Amino acid sequence: MPGKNGIEAAKYIWEQKLKTKVILLTAYADFSYAQQAVRYDVVDYVVKTGVMEGIVEAVRKAQDKIREAEEHQVGDNLSALQENFLKSVFSGSLYELKDVRENAARLQMDFSCGYLFVMIHFRIEENADSERQKKIHKSLLNFLKMVFGNNMKQGFLVRKNMLLVMLTEIPEQGYQEIIREQCLQIIDMMDNFMKMHVSIGVGERSCDPEEIQREYKNAEYAVRENFFDEGSRIVFYRREEHNLDKQLLKEIELEQGELHFLVKKGNRDEALEAFRKLLNLQKQADEPINAILSTGVNIRNYCKKILLEYDKSIYDVTPYQTSISELIYRCMHVREYMEIMETIIGQVSEYIDASSSRRSVLIQECEKYIEGNYEKNITVADIARDIGVSMSYLSRIFKDETGQTIIYTLSMKKLEKAKEYLRETDMKIYEVAEALGFENITYFSRFFKKYTNLSPKEYKEK
Repeated sequence: MPGKNGIEAAKYIWEQKLKTKVILLTAYADFSYAQQAVRYDVVDYVVKTGVMEGIVEAVRKAQDKIREAEEHQVGDNLSALQENFLKSVFSGSLYELKDVRENAARLQMDFSCGYLFVMIHFRIEENADSERQKKIHKSLLNFLKMVFGNNMKQGFLVRKNMLLVMLTEIPEQGYQEIIREQCLQIIDMMDNFMKMHVSIGVGERSCDPEEIQREYKNAEYAVRENFFDEGSRIVFYRREEHNLDKQLLKEIELEQGELHFLVKKGNRDEALEAFRKLLNLQKQADEPINAILSTGVNIRNYCKKILLEYDKSIYDVTPYQTSISELIYRCMHVREYMEIMETIIGQVSEYIDASSSRRSVLIQECEKYIEGNYEKNITVADIARDIGVSMSYLSRIFKDETGQTIIYTLSMKKLEKAKEYLRETDMKIYEVAEALGFENITYFSRFFKKYTNLSPKEYKEK
């Protein structure tokens, strides 16, 4: 091993209290080496002469030690392990049914008597510091335990302002009314004592661990149904088809196109008004909340695409530094959503408006530089460097604004001046070539004929 040997690596792992189990494969069989290995909790060290049998046995020992450690940890921290298990299933990192069942059994989680998830979204004050947030979370969890009693198997934060509760031993019939009454107690307490509005989404009952992820999503979907509601509400998940008005859908599509157009033009106030009108149409059409949030992500993607034309990213123009798509999809209330979207639309529109004026100035500066220097052997890179922008950006906006490339514009300037010299002076052809920054007469002649179909000599004679 370069830099460190096996004993030093084992020492580091032991000092850092890492969960890694170490087996050393070594050429040394002396007692002092074994002493050091034992000191740093090495499972085994295998001398290279008997490597195959030794390695197999050492791996078995390591497995036994890992199992012992897990069993010990289960006893010490069962609730935390159950929480991690559920989060792994929710995220999809644990998905094989066999693994889900084995982990559930090991963590003493029995789903056979029925379970469901309750999602509680609360609007915590914006200026609450971390200590205040911790106190609120702790108080809420304590109260939830009082309300749900022994049915509450797990309760933990899935986001800063959202708690998930897992209830077990749920009967097949009549549970909705019981849970509704319990949720009303939660709303009453939070409205009257904590001065916090809450939205509660209740998933469907299941007794199959394979459906954990689906039922979690059902509870999340249910709580999102409170998206447009300012007050506290309880929503039970129900499977239903959204029959959307075709005329309204057409209006939504047209309004989204209008919004894109206004952002591209840099019309901030009109773009914001178009967004509010779009959102109102989506509400009238009773579009699913996920569809509304997807529209927000599409608008964000369009803004990102427009900004690329200015060599900017959406993170350069807006205050957001993390995934904006993720922020949008996490919105549980219309006010959160509007704040994000109006920030994006407003700031991108303002930037484009300011940059459009700047673009006109850059085109003028580019044309002025060409006018004053076209007789020299200048390049696009020289022009961009003088103006202070990137070559690719300058080339792109010049073509957009004028319909011609910088190279073509520069060539036409040289051509017109060459014609003037040939027509109105006694300059030799090589002198014209030198005056216009051409490296040699051959290159000049080829250039001239390309655009006139005549050689410099033929043009002068004509």
